[in-house]
Amino acid sequence: MDSSDNSEILSILKEYEIPFSLSLIQYWAFFAKDKYNIFKIPKRSGGFREIYAPHKKLKEILQAFNKFFQAKYNSFYTDKCFISPAHGFMLGRSVATNAKEHEHKKYVLNIDLENFFPSIAQARVWKMLQCKPFYFNVRTANLLACLLCYQTPQNPNDIKNLFLGKKYDNSGNFLPQGAPTSPMISNFICRKLDFKLGKLAREFEASYTRYADDITFSFYNNLCQNDEFFKSIKQIIEEENFKINYKKVRIQNYKMSQVVTGLVVNEKINVTRKFIKDLRALIYMVENYGFDSANSYFADLNENKNILNVIKGKLNYLKMIKGANNNTYLKLFDRYLNIKKNFEQQNNCYS
Repeated sequence: MDSSDNSEILSILKEYEIPFSLSLIQYWAFFAKDKYNIFKIPKRSGGFREIYAPHKKLKEILQAFNKFFQAKYNSFYTDKCFISPAHGFMLGRSVATNAKEHEHKKYVLNIDLENFFPSIAQARVWKMLQCKPFYFNVRTANLLACLLCYQTPQNPNDIKNLFLGKKYDNSGNFLPQGAPTSPMISNFICRKLDFKLGKLAREFEASYTRYADDITFSFYNNLCQNDEFFKSIKQIIEEENFKINYKKVRIQNYKMSQVVTGLVVNEKINVTRKFIKDLRALIYMVENYGFDSANSYFADLNENKNILNVIKGKLNYLKMIKGANNNTYLKLFDRYLNIKKNFEQQNNCYS
């Protein structure tokens, strides 16, 4: 196939009914300025995380292409008759399916990968797109890599460097946290990491899963005293060009609360006590101080989020984990319906 044509990208647009022209995709890949709105959100562990929110049109394009990447990822593992240990951002999988793999184990080891999305360089994405299962030509891989990744604005001095024979530094081009395609692309990038760590887990009779940058091992034997196990994990992660965030590494034994992707897994998956406590506190605020006062206070502390929407989201999460017939869920959901009813009646009076 002639590497100078656009037949591969046009085929994707047609097969997946992506309603955008090639020229528009090329514009957002190569020419658009201010493609992302960059802002910071606080981390639970302290500090801030940079979020790259794509422009509305770029986001629509990336969402459309994400269907293609999801289909490719699923077919890749189906063809190999191998179940992926990745649970993040995939159809039919969630934090719940990730945590369930580690129920009722004596020991749970949590490892966090440092600066996960930004550590995946555009050059790495470009190379990935030319390998299995894509096998795209250089032109297509370049177009998609530029579309999928954030590019640091070029310094005017870069032109001078070209004349001086200095190579353009593209180290600031990377997979952005906040783009709808980044999670799925990271799953492709981590295939070899997942394979190696999964193989290691089987050798040591442990279970292994990964949810984005959150790696979990669980086991019955006390591998905590096995230096070879930990050295192998570190070696594999560094071989795959990732780094361990040692501040967030933790080992939890069966005598303490074992938490995996926010869920307790000691007996069966469950939300934490803090989750229920926080949800009750939000409902109590609205019940006792009224929607306007509670929402104003809550919005000031939470980037203008609507308190009723947050309560509803937490209830949906609780329903997913504990089930629709769970007493705790039903009681809290009933209180939510009452405050929502009062809010709607109040609004009708003013309209």
